[in-house]
Amino acid sequence: MEDGILNFDHILGALKKHGYDGNVALEYVCVNYRGCYDIDVITETLKLKQELEGYLT
Repeated sequence: MEDGILNFDHILGALKKHGYDGNVALEYVCVNYRGCYDIDVITETLKLKQELEGYLT
């Protein structure tokens, strides 16, 4: 895996498989790395939220 790339399918799948039903918190951090200052972090955060909601239902 590349730096900064998280496999949410694996991570959240493992939590669900083992019966975890607690909270999941994520923080989107943007630093001037690989052009991060050029990213619309609000839009990216909303996309991530929508993607993760599918794992948590």
